[in-house]
Amino acid sequence: MAAQDPLSPPKNGRYCAKCFAWTAIDAPFCPECGAAMPAGAHQEGSDPEIYPQLASANLMRLRHEYKEAEAACLAILKRYPNNASAHMLLGDIAADQADLEQATTWYELALDLAHDHPQIQQKLEAIQARKQQAESVHTVEQLGIPPSSGSRAMLWTGLALGVMLFGGILLYAFRPKSATPSTPQPILPVEVPSAGTASPHDALLPPPSNPSPPPRELSLAEKVASGTIEGTRILSVHQDPRTQSLLIEFDLRPSDDPILLGAALAKAAFEQIPGSLVVTLRGITRETLVFVADARRSRLEETLTEPWRSRHFDDPDAWADHLLTDIWEASSGTPMPQMPSTGGDTASNPPPGDGF
Repeated sequence: MAAQDPLSPPKNGRYCAKCFAWTAIDAPFCPECGAAMPAGAHQEGSDPEIYPQLASANLMRLRHEYKEAEAACLAILKRYPNNASAHMLLGDIAADQADLEQATTWYELALDLAHDHPQIQQKLEAIQARKQQAESVHTVEQLGIPPSSGSRAMLWTGLALGVMLFGGILLYAFRPKSATPSTPQPILPVEVPSAGTASPHDALLPPPSNPSPPPRELSLAEKVASGTIEGTRILSVHQDPRTQSLLIEFDLRPSDDPILLGAALAKAAFEQIPGSLVVTLRGITRETLVFVADARRSRLEETLTEPWRSRHFDDPDAWADHLLTDIWEASSGTPMPQMPSTGGDTASNPPPGDGF
C-alpha cells in the first residue's frame, strides 16, 4: 500500500473559498477567517461562534459607546476577517455617527461577503439615500437658496435647475447665425397675439415642478430599520400627524424575547425620529396580534443617566424592562391596554388589527 504524501492535505477536508485554508469536510465555517462554507446544511458562517461578542458590541452601540463598540467589532474581524455581520455592525456604528462615507464602505464590504443579503442591501440603500439628500442640501446652499427641509428643498433645487435649463435654451436660440448663405424663405403674415394669449417664449418655459412626495410609511420604516440590527423585523411604521407618536408593527417569532426586541425597535425609533415622544409596539405572529406595549422617550432618557446606570450595572437588560409599559401578551390572559392619548379623550381598547 503506497504511503500518503506528507505535503498533501488529508482526503476528508476541503479548501475555504475565501482564505484557502484547509478545513474539515463537515465544518460549517472556516476556522481561520470565519467565512461560511458553500456546501452543507449550515450557511451561518462564524456568527454562532461570535454571537455573544456581536450582541455585546451592538449593546454598546445602543448606549452610544461607539469607540468601545467599534473596538469589539474590529477584534472579531481580527479573528474572523470574512464575517459579514461584524462588517454590517461597523456600518451601523458609522451611520449612527453620521459618517455616511465610512458607513457606505462597511456595508459594501459586508455585501461582498454576503451576496444578496436583504438586510445589508436595505441598509446600504438607506445610507445612499441620506448621502443624496445631503448632496442636494449642499447644492441648494451653493446656489444661495434659503435653507428648507424635505420636499421643499427638492422643489427649490428643481426650480434652480429649470432656470439654468431655460437660460441655456435662450442662449442657443439667440446664438450668432452662420455666414453660410441659405435659401430664401417666403415671408409669412405675422399674427399678433391677442390679450391673454401666451407668448411664443412661453413654450420654452419648463413645466411647473410638482414632485410627488415620497411614501410616508416607507420613509419612516427605512429610518427606524437603519437604527438597529433587528430592523428587518419591522412590518410597518405609522405616525399620527397630530402628536407625532408612532405605531410599529413587527414580526414576533416564538423564540424571541418580545420585551428585548420591542425595546430595541422603540429605542431606534426615538433615535431616528426625534419628534416622537411615544411609540406603541405591536408584535404579530402568523398574522395574529400577540404582543402590545408602549414606550416613552422620557423613560428611555432616564436609562441613560449615570445614577440609573449605577443602580442597574449588574443587569444589562434592565433598560428594556424600564422602557416598556402597559404590556399585553396574548398568553397572559389580561385585557389589552388602552392606546396612548393623542391629544383628546383617551381612546377605548381597539380590537386587534385596527388602525392607529
